[in-house]
Amino acid sequence: MTTSKIIAPLLLIAISLIVLGLSLNIKDNSVLDPTSASFFPAVVSLILMASSIAIWKRGAFSPSPNEEESVHHPDRSVNATDPIANPTTKNFQIKQLILFLIGVVSFAYLMNFIHFLLLSTVYLFLAMTFLNRSKWRSNLLISILTSSLIYFMFVSLFEIVFPS
Repeated sequence: MTTSKIIAPLLLIAISLIVLGLSLNIKDNSVLDPTSASFFPAVVSLILMASSIAIWKRGAFSPSPNEEESVHHPDRSVNATDPIANPTTKNFQIKQLILFLIGVVSFAYLMNFIHFLLLSTVYLFLAMTFLNRSKWRSNLLISILTSSLIYFMFVSLFEIVFPS
């Protein structure tokens, strides 16, 4: 079993435990009350934890792509363009993950100073452009529509006040 098959699920479990702990510490709110501000983060953290455990189980008990290759095709060599076998691609993916995590933390920090609608639109646009590399116009349109929909849904339907 490779190190990445162990580290990624453990990192996700740690993040889910942090989110669960933070949601439990929200003052005057109960995690069991669906109208509470701590209910949704607690549910999301539990879903993340269950998904992380499933990812760990799938990764821990399945052979790596290189092992599958040697078992099914012992005479065929590993393809150099394979993103899993190519270390430069793997390094790029690790850098991409670290930058994405920095972006998430920056988004959470900047919510104290910048209005949610503007910040979420910019963040979604940058994240989609960085991770997906598709056309910038479609990324901009999707980020504007998604941020607006989420904002107006929470403000109008759930009557939750966002930081501004």
